Amino acid sequence: MRPAARPGALAPGRHRTAARVWALALAPALGGLLLAAAPARAEAAGDASFAPPWVLLALYAFLLAAMVGLVVLLRRARAQEQEQTRLLQGVVQAFDGYIYVCGPDRRIRFANRALHLLAGGDATGRLCHEVLHGLDAPCEWCCMDRVLKGETVHWEARSPADGRRYRITSSPVVGEDGAVAKQAMIQDVTVERRDLDELRARRKQLRTIIDENADALFVVDAAGTLRFMNRAAEGFFGKSAEEMVGGFFGLPMAEGDCGEIDVPRADGSVLVAEMCRTPMVWEQEGTEAVATLVSLRNVTERKRIEEKLRESEERYRTVADYTHDWEVWLAVDGSVRYMSPSCERISGYPAERFIRDPAFIEQIIHRDDVALYRQYMTTPTRWGKDSIDFRFFRKDGRMGWLSLVTRRVEGDGRELGLRASMRDVTDRKLMETELRHQALHDPLTGLANRTLLRDRVRLALERSGRRDDYHYALVFMDLDRFKVINDSLGHAFGDKLLLEICNRLIHCVRGLDTVSRHGGDEFVFLLEELESPREAIRIVKRVREAIMRTISIDGHEVKATASFGIFLGPTTSDRPEDVIQNANIAMHYAKELGRDRIKVFTSKLLDRAVQMLTLEHDMRRGIPAGEFELYYQPIVSLTEQRIMGFEALVRWNHPERGLLGPGEFIPLAEDTGLIVDLGQWVLHEGCRTMAQWRAETPRAAELILSVNISGKQFSQVSLVDQIRAILSETGFPPDRLKLEITETAIMDNADFAIDKLNRLKLMGISISIDDFGTGYSSMSHLQRFPLDHLKIDLSFVQQMDAGPESQEIVRAIVNLAHNLKLKVIAEGVETDAHRRALSSMACEYAQGFFFSRPVPRLKAHDLILADLPPAPGVAATAEPGVGSCIESGVGPGAESGVGPGAESGVESWPGAGPGDPQA
Repeated sequence: MRPAARPGALAPGRHRTAARVWALALAPALGGLLLAAAPARAEAAGDASFAPPWVLLALYAFLLAAMVGLVVLLRRARAQEQEQTRLLQGVVQAFDGYIYVCGPDRRIRFANRALHLLAGGDATGRLCHEVLHGLDAPCEWCCMDRVLKGETVHWEARSPADGRRYRITSSPVVGEDGAVAKQAMIQDVTVERRDLDELRARRKQLRTIIDENADALFVVDAAGTLRFMNRAAEGFFGKSAEEMVGGFFGLPMAEGDCGEIDVPRADGSVLVAEMCRTPMVWEQEGTEAVATLVSLRNVTERKRIEEKLRESEERYRTVADYTHDWEVWLAVDGSVRYMSPSCERISGYPAERFIRDPAFIEQIIHRDDVALYRQYMTTPTRWGKDSIDFRFFRKDGRMGWLSLVTRRVEGDGRELGLRASMRDVTDRKLMETELRHQALHDPLTGLANRTLLRDRVRLALERSGRRDDYHYALVFMDLDRFKVINDSLGHAFGDKLLLEICNRLIHCVRGLDTVSRHGGDEFVFLLEELESPREAIRIVKRVREAIMRTISIDGHEVKATASFGIFLGPTTSDRPEDVIQNANIAMHYAKELGRDRIKVFTSKLLDRAVQMLTLEHDMRRGIPAGEFELYYQPIVSLTEQRIMGFEALVRWNHPERGLLGPGEFIPLAEDTGLIVDLGQWVLHEGCRTMAQWRAETPRAAELILSVNISGKQFSQVSLVDQIRAILSETGFPPDRLKLEITETAIMDNADFAIDKLNRLKLMGISISIDDFGTGYSSMSHLQRFPLDHLKIDLSFVQQMDAGPESQEIVRAIVNLAHNLKLKVIAEGVETDAHRRALSSMACEYAQGFFFSRPVPRLKAHDLILADLPPAPGVAATAEPGVGSCIESGVGPGAESGVGPGAESGVESWPGAGPGDPQA
């Protein structure tokens, strides 16, 4: 902003005013002098025509009046000039910038108030660069040379002091003396320039935004002429702005409307665009006109994606609608956005019921599972990772199970809600329940199995540890001779018998007790909260009496007995296995006492079990260590009265306990499976010895070696190959070997036994049925097997002394064997009466203490050399520790002997009962 007058114009005005004042002062004096001198000059000149004095006075008055008017005019002009000067001074002082005048020496001659304030006092006489910038030397603002030459200079510059921006105008000023000075007007334009720069920057940004906008933007005036278009529009139409701006575009839609249009491009392709219009004012060439801002957004790809999404959504909805699971889409606000039709099939309620009331699902959930459902639905960290199973009620009132899994639904970077998938797992849960029941219960009886029993015993031990008055008992029960019943009447009959025993057990115990089937014919029941240990004994006796009552099944009446082992708590052990094992030990001891017994566990029974375990360990070591040896008992021909062969019987030379009879280790070998290794050793050692005797003594070539084969050994698939290998290795001829097999071992798997026996017969080996009459065989069964001999059990032979009826039984057995073309061997012959009776029945062979006890290898060889059996009635001297036990091979019932003082002439190992197979 420039002042009305430059400060340099003030000096010439003052000179003109002074001249006018002097002219007004001198004019009257000059006029008076002229009037006074005029008559004198006229008189001196002799001019008589000069005017009279009144004329001169009039002229003087006129001059005086003119001078007065002139003074008034001068005063008025001076007042106007002073007013203008005052106004000019006010403008100069009010100027928001700096105004000053300096000479060629750069010292300020005049300054406005703003410059005085900047200088902090009177700026007159000071150097301009010192006042303006605080500099010691002239700055770049000084343009003295150009201005002093009469040139006016305009420019903008930054202050060297504070960096602010100023607009500067410097012009020449001529002083009274004709000298030229510099007049400068300086205005701070920092804010103005900053705003201008910002405006330019914003315009540039706006232009960039418009040009870089992905949408096509263009302006169309009221006539439909295209006035502007951005770069996106150029790409949109395929033409440059130069080609299109100024051409006709048209207005296809009303103002404010948005819609989709097809846009043809220069290359012939067509784009689908979303067009929107906004009214605006367009200024061009100084004129303003109403125009329209049009935006075009290319939605071709979006339309294609939307179409695919629509197709995908239709496919998904089709799949979701027909999926087997119950699908739900919950919005962020909890409303239901989608509910699959499967909900009606699963719950019985239509989808609309859940859509109207999203909380309705909690009304059909089992009340005990509502908290579980709510916790899961309000724990986002579990979504997509965990699932829950909960119960619900269908519309018809039936209860089912649902398995729920949830996942977040997201789209375009924002959360869209929650997807819940619920699957009807009722069948699976029922199956799991059934499997869990099967895993913890016996499939036949439905009683608890070992796993559940072990857990119940563990809980009883924990309660016993917390309570001093807590009494409990564990009873281990095993049915006596159940295998005989099962094998003779069939497994189906045995299962029915077990079910009847199970029912009787349940009726004898209390509701809080646990009855379990431990396997086979073994039952274990846990009695809890007993008043005293005696109450356990009373319950067991009640069970025993219930089992002993006659049982009728399928027209058969049977009586069952059981052996019971009882463990009475408390105990110092915290292992359920120890409690069950202790009751089992007591049960086995009850069986050894003669069955149908009740035995309470004591520490002595445990010591005895430990001894048996030690014996088993010693036996495993003793077989490969060569601690076992064979004894041989002669088999005598009753018609020729001479030895026809030997039965090989095993003894154990224990390094600590001395010579042990078979009764002390054969049952253990049967239970542990060591009987297989021991039987193979017996067969190998017997064949080797007999082969050696055949090489040394011609008489031995006629002898037969009889070897017992246990049931477990006979069940070995490789038995035939093992026997063939032993015969090949020892050189013993197969036709001199006779294998004694119990009828029980054969009948366990008759078809398997027939095949194996035929293969043995093809090798030339003789087969004998051992201990006939103690099992369940019948003559019809025996006809199926390729047998050569039948051995009558010693119990029948020794009963012949009881009377004629017993002898007739033996006679019937001999006759039946002869009808089957089998030769008969009687064991347990102890008296001459036995010998004579058997001879009268045409029994071919016999063995027993009447002829000879089992003897060591050397004494047996002496008997061969003598070619005669010992004198009738004179038994060979028994070795220490042998005569008081049954003489047996590796299989049950190999041989029996008479022990001193035995009432029946037979001694058995502990636990043998009447009619049991002897081992």
